[in-house]
Amino acid sequence: WGEGGHFQAAPFDSEALDKGAVVFEEPLQKEAHDRSLVKIESIVPGDVQEAINILKQHPAYFTENDIKVALHDFERHFNNHESDVHYFVIRNPEGHIIAIGGYGRESLVPDVYFIGWFAVDKELQRTGIGGQMLEKIEDELKDKARMLVIRTEEKGDNDPTALFYKKHGYQKTGIVPDYWGDGYHLTFWVKRLRPSVEIEKE
Repeated sequence: WGEGGHFQAAPFDSEALDKGAVVFEEPLQKEAHDRSLVKIESIVPGDVQEAINILKQHPAYFTENDIKVALHDFERHFNNHESDVHYFVIRNPEGHIIAIGGYGRESLVPDVYFIGWFAVDKELQRTGIGGQMLEKIEDELKDKARMLVIRTEEKGDNDPTALFYKKHGYQKTGIVPDYWGDGYHLTFWVKRLRPSVEIEKE
């Protein structure tokens, strides 16, 4: 968010990060893809244009300014300026990118991570690809993240995006009214990757 003690996800522009976490696919309604036929790999410089094209398929979520921020974040990944910033792509059997996803570490709470720049090819949503990418991110973070946080726009508990989060074990933990503008509310979805620890209070 901002400075002055408020939370800020170091590897991401906060507004773009929020938007970058909302293009998840709906629960399975199409024929599921064969996981053995696709590859999940770390993004490399030659992937950038295809990855950006995936984001551009979703103009309701990613503005031109968001695209510029995404390019900047990819550069940070390539240059390893932030050891806890990472992006992945999923490739189809022909080698084309069909999904993008990544994570960044919260600067003030080192074992909390945010998901960002997460999108699936529009023609392949509802086939399980988004879930496969999410599982990859969680697996990468299982030994260092206490929890994962997703920030997105509130659209009701029956919205396909909300159903997707619930299916993968995320819980809605709070809403900030009018965060995006009047009538557009911010929602937090959280999943613990490690169980909570009982703390004795004096």
